[in-house]
Amino acid sequence: MMRIFNICLLCTVFITGCQKTPQNAIENEQQQKQPSVKTKSANHECQTLSQNLEKIGRSSTVESLTQVNTQLKKCMTQADNTQQLKWLDDSTKMYKRFLDADTDEKSLDALLEYSYSILDNENNHPDRRTSTIQVGSQELFKKLAKRDQYLLKHQGQAYIDFQYIGEGVFEYRRQPQYILDIFAPALPIDQQRFVKQMAMDNQDILYNDAALTISWNELVNRALFWENYLKKYPNAKFKTDAQSLLDEYRYLIFLGVDNSPVSDEFAPNTWIDPDALAAIKALAKRTDTNLSSTAQKFLDFIATPIEQRSEKFQIVSDSDIHEASATSESHETPNPYEQLKSLLQLSSPWEKERQKDCHVDAICIQI
Repeated sequence: MMRIFNICLLCTVFITGCQKTPQNAIENEQQQKQPSVKTKSANHECQTLSQNLEKIGRSSTVESLTQVNTQLKKCMTQADNTQQLKWLDDSTKMYKRFLDADTDEKSLDALLEYSYSILDNENNHPDRRTSTIQVGSQELFKKLAKRDQYLLKHQGQAYIDFQYIGEGVFEYRRQPQYILDIFAPALPIDQQRFVKQMAMDNQDILYNDAALTISWNELVNRALFWENYLKKYPNAKFKTDAQSLLDEYRYLIFLGVDNSPVSDEFAPNTWIDPDALAAIKALAKRTDTNLSSTAQKFLDFIATPIEQRSEKFQIVSDSDIHEASATSESHETPNPYEQLKSLLQLSSPWEKERQKDCHVDAICIQI
């Protein structure tokens, strides 16, 4: 009798379990369907993203901008690289529109006057190049155009920056960190490395009043990075920009700029910036870079008496060709700057019209 009872009990459990299975199956099926609904919703958001980016303009709010950025970050992981780069370009144009303040004379004068008051405010960050919040006179603030007031009130939000660019001037910009947060995690490795380096380098300005704001050692480090980057990623998407940066830093290392020159005469027993010379001597000893041979030529050049240079180095520069007759008649000394530039095959960043600004964001911005 007990045996029959046990068999019946087992049958009851078995039947009960079988009866519940269809309900479980329905629940599982419903759970499996839920992600597809979310995916469809996400796909719709990404399909309308370009339109939403386009809608942001100079009258948009920080809240609207933040909403689009949130949507953009979400969609980046679902797009191919072509679409990612298009969104990157669109986002740059979006911020340009958003940060477009009034440009009439009255508004510009008011903003300039307010900018000077920022420099006079001792409560601001001691290094105004790195501070994200700039505060000036409240009385002058009230005279600003409405859009300027709005943007300045929201410094540090939605990657809005009011950056000091030298000579008492500030400019609105998108913080370089924006691209690191929104784009970099989803980009291919070569593009990731590019924007990370750019974001780090462009936290501060490079030039101020025709002078350099970084050390010669830092110039060397940046040049070495871009040289290695081009070797490691010869087919990188940003190859042209990387080469442009390498050329610029090479030029700055050996020639400097007007108010931060390497030397005036580049000759024996004449002045040469000690930090520049030390950095170039260290570079000449390296065996892991093509820049070492350039540094060795530089050191050889400055050690050679002026009257022996043309014959020793067989230097023929563009200026030599144009001024050959005048020089031979007047017996003028050849320009050491032009000679050195020709010998080292350096090109000035300012010799031709620049199409991009590579010192304000985590990418080079079309001017």
